[in-house]
Amino acid sequence: MKRKITIWAALILAGDLLLGTVSPSLGLGTPAVYAAGEFGMSATSPAAGEKNISLGSSIKLSFDRVVNPQSGEITITQAGNPFVTVSVGTLGLVGSSNYYEIRWGADKPLEPNKSYTVSIPKGLFKDGSGAESSAASWEFTTSPETSQGVSITEFSPVNNSRPDSAALKSVKLQAGQKIAKRWRVRQTYLFSR
Repeated sequence: MKRKITIWAALILAGDLLLGTVSPSLGLGTPAVYAAGEFGMSATSPAAGEKNISLGSSIKLSFDRVVNPQSGEITITQAGNPFVTVSVGTLGLVGSSNYYEIRWGADKPLEPNKSYTVSIPKGLFKDGSGAESSAASWEFTTSPETSQGVSITEFSPVNNSRPDSAALKSVKLQAGQKIAKRWRVRQTYLFSR
C-alpha cells in the first residue's frame, strides 16, 4: 500500500514539473509570467492598490536580483495628469544593487486623498545577464487631509514635568484656535497598597 501511494505521489509531482498544471489548479500559487529575458520587481512601496499613504512618502522599488538603471523616465500621474517625471540618472532615483527609491522635490508634495499611478517602462533596469525589466504600472491612494487647525501650543504645568499633586489646582492648555470658553479639570486620586 505504501509503495502504491509513493508511486502515485511521484507521478503527480513529475507531471506537475513537466506540465506545470497541478499547482495552479490546486491554487498553490501562480507566479507572474514574464517574456523570455525579462524580469519584474519583487516588491514596491506603496504596494499596488494600497490606501492611506502618507503625504511625505517616496516610492521604493525592490528587485530579486542585482540590477542597473538604464535610460528612460518614471512617470507618476494623478487623475491622468502628469504629476512628476523622474529621469533615470538624476538625483530622483536613489539606490543601488536591488533596491531603489524614487524621490522628487519638496516643492511637489502628494495631495491628500488622491489616487496616483506609477508607470515604469520596459527595459528601465537590466540585470547582469542583460535581461530587461518588464513594464510595470500600479496605483496607490494618499491619506485624507487631517485638520491642522487645533493644536496645543502651551502647557501649564510644563509637559513632562512632575508637579506636586497636592499643590496642583488646575491644568492650563493653550490651543492654536478657540475651542471653548473655559475648561475645568477636576482631579481624581487613586490610592492602592
